[in-house]
Amino acid sequence: MHAGMKSKNIEPPYLLVGHGAGALFINKFARLYPAEVAGIMLIDPTHPNQYEYLKMNEQLLYDFLIDKVEQGQRAYELELIKNAPKAFENAEPFPEVPLTVLSAGRFTSLESRAWREQKLAFHKELAELSPKNRLLVVDNSRHFIQKQNPRIV
Repeated sequence: MHAGMKSKNIEPPYLLVGHGAGALFINKFARLYPAEVAGIMLIDPTHPNQYEYLKMNEQLLYDFLIDKVEQGQRAYELELIKNAPKAFENAEPFPEVPLTVLSAGRFTSLESRAWREQKLAFHKELAELSPKNRLLVVDNSRHFIQKQNPRIV
């Protein structure tokens, strides 16, 4: 991502926006290039430990999500989510930039109450990466907040 922006002469500072698993890229990018980041928005983001939690506690939902990724033939995404805990194990510090986390407030029938609570806890943890943070729960949206409630984004 960094090399791609440089090759297209897109100069920093960057406002980074990541949705779902894309938030993992944004999280890592911000740690690798903190001086180039002006701000970050994470839209219903994936937490680095999310899939490990699901695998251990919500097997049906885990299997469903992995199957969706495999059906979409997004091998890079499958590798990303499976390797995320290791990628952030000894990660560089997160920059002190404005950080907004949007969390979906509506859930599907596959999502248990325990998962909903854990997901919000993960989103709170991500928001707390920067002291300049804001966490917004978007009550009338599911995972695709940018489609269901674009004005809030």
